[in-house]
Amino acid sequence: MRKKLFTLIMAVILLFTGISFPEKTSASNDVERISGANRIETAIEISKKVSPGKLTTTEKAVILTRADMPFDALASSGLAGVKQAPILLTGSTKLDSNVANELERLGARKIYILGGTGAISQDVENQLKQKYTVSRLKGSDRFETANAINQAAGLDQTSTAIIVNGMQVADSLSASSVAAIKHYPIYLSTVSKAPKLPSSIKTVYLIGGSSVVSEDVRSQLEQLGKKVVRLSGKDRFQTNIAVNEAFFASSSSYILARGTSVLADQEDYPDAVAAASLAKKLDAPVVLAHDVKPISDVQTYLHQHASSLMVLGGEGALSSSIVNSYKMKEQVEEVVLETGIVTASSLNVRTSPEMSGTKIGALPRNAEVAIYGYAGDWAKIKYQGQVAYIHSGYLLLQSSDSLNNLTIVVDAGHGDHDPGASNGNLLEKDINLDVSLYLEKKLKSAGANVVMTRRDDTFLELRERSTIANNLNADAFISVHTNAASEAAHGIETYWYDKYSSAESKALAESIQKRLIEVTEANNRGVKNQSFSVIRESKMASVLVEVGFLTNNEEYKLLLTQEYREELAEGIYQGVLDYYKTK
Repeated sequence: MRKKLFTLIMAVILLFTGISFPEKTSASNDVERISGANRIETAIEISKKVSPGKLTTTEKAVILTRADMPFDALASSGLAGVKQAPILLTGSTKLDSNVANELERLGARKIYILGGTGAISQDVENQLKQKYTVSRLKGSDRFETANAINQAAGLDQTSTAIIVNGMQVADSLSASSVAAIKHYPIYLSTVSKAPKLPSSIKTVYLIGGSSVVSEDVRSQLEQLGKKVVRLSGKDRFQTNIAVNEAFFASSSSYILARGTSVLADQEDYPDAVAAASLAKKLDAPVVLAHDVKPISDVQTYLHQHASSLMVLGGEGALSSSIVNSYKMKEQVEEVVLETGIVTASSLNVRTSPEMSGTKIGALPRNAEVAIYGYAGDWAKIKYQGQVAYIHSGYLLLQSSDSLNNLTIVVDAGHGDHDPGASNGNLLEKDINLDVSLYLEKKLKSAGANVVMTRRDDTFLELRERSTIANNLNADAFISVHTNAASEAAHGIETYWYDKYSSAESKALAESIQKRLIEVTEANNRGVKNQSFSVIRESKMASVLVEVGFLTNNEEYKLLLTQEYREELAEGIYQGVLDYYKTK
């Protein structure tokens, strides 16, 4: 009885005091720390890092979970990624006043409450309903709640899923960044029994060794025709490394979180549970650290890969001595990966890889800069003796010259209040932008000067898009769209028009269509001549690519996944390379 009473008292103390101390966001060279006075305020500081201003998504969603129930929060990682929603924590029976203020600051419109009224009370829900649209995601237990979360995210139609043990938290911490960044659902199993999965799922990643998720679970899944991949190590830290190596082999930016419980007799990870939205924002995986001693495997991994660390929690979570033991790559040796030429008239230099990073200078057009690594879309450089970041979207990379000196405009169709086609939560504008951003990186790697008509959820008139290309005297214009029609319609088609550069436009369309079909094995709907405004008014080789039908059930499932969106970009990229090889 004493032990139970002590545990209860400690849980209450930690809920409201956490293991962090007031320091908000602090930075030192390539290490930045985010923390608050307790776990609730640390989650708020993470939210501020993710969204320094108002939320810009269509739904303006925020996820709210009970502060001392980590499983619901971790299972919501995919939802956080899809909705680009911060995860906030609160007490069970009362909405924390600081959380209420953060919801106001974010300009939130929709709140996803995780769990039943035993997790977050009806009183809290009623209070929220006075200002927001509220959706409670719950099930009869944590396993069913995870299923409800995946359905709300639209991730029950994906082809890939993650399974973790539903009774142990540590491996879920490793899975959270994968789910958020890759938009994979997390399903919970017992040691020996697999969860029931949607029929759309073909590939399953088991996180953890056979003592956590047994070989019986693998067998059950394989009997259903699933491809099963196990990612594990001798302990939670090695498992975490195995997961990151599988999904984030090229990452240089990482989130460092305490991987040991703050309670001796139950699992409680107050700072890491809200990390999913930050992982999505920074395109940075979570790395687990021991709070008392450096883990040699983690040291080796970060020394080899990390250029920057974002630490979650204060000194009580991970001390500076522990953090500094992982902060070595910068001090050992910096290797220049490639060089870039600034294409903007003036390119801001910032202290961190985000628009909210402090501006410390600017580089002029045609400045040559050495690149030491990447954090998402940001290139890591040295500026006046310190580590800094510039947006790679305004660099002409010198690592390859197959498209050297060519200016290619990539146009992500629709945007902002114009979503284009839709199917449930799947919006054409989001697919178009993801494919276009993947395409940008690939084209730039081959030396092209790539100009994006939009890089975020903004709107441009049709004529503005072609005007951008014409004013640049661009070599090519590629507009990315997603189709909609009857459920039976499916496949990829590419359009050109014969007003300007007709022979070049047709040849580019044929080259792109050929490669897209080879890469995706989609139905070939062919190359067509059509008077769409953006290609009709563009004076260079111009094409409009319809990458699939989100109204077709099978293509809907594919278009949900980041892997397929990158495949589409790869097909377009290869088509562009083929076109210029023949010129």
